[in-house]
Amino acid sequence: MKNIFILFLTTLLISACGAGERGTSEQQLEGEKWDAVMANHDVVMPMMGTTHKVRKALKAYQSSKGTLEETEIASITKMIADLDKADESMMDWMQNYQKLGKLQSSKSHTEIMKYLEGEEVRINKVKELMDSSIAAGQAFLKK
Repeated sequence: MKNIFILFLTTLLISACGAGERGTSEQQLEGEKWDAVMANHDVVMPMMGTTHKVRKALKAYQSSKGTLEETEIASITKMIADLDKADESMMDWMQNYQKLGKLQSSKSHTEIMKYLEGEEVRINKVKELMDSSIAAGQAFLKK
């Protein structure tokens, strides 16, 4: 009787593992895509420190100069606004990015993959905003 019970448990365990593997291939793809999007996030996130430094340097430049031409004031104001927009875009993205577990409990594989592809596009746009606003500010400060 004991041997039959052990055989039953072994069979149950093997079949449970096999059934789980079929469902996890989609979950594995979702996890890989989610990780890829988060890797992009991990590249962009430290850029917020750079936007802060450039913004601070632009404000210091503006305060240190007694009188600036209107065009230069407008240029600095726009660069600061662009840096702010880049930071706000990052904060918005982080606030709205859904956890993978929540997605998997409420959406189909197709919906999850479509969502993650859209989020990858969004975080890449945030990176472009960060790159361009930082580059513009740094180029101005090097003059």
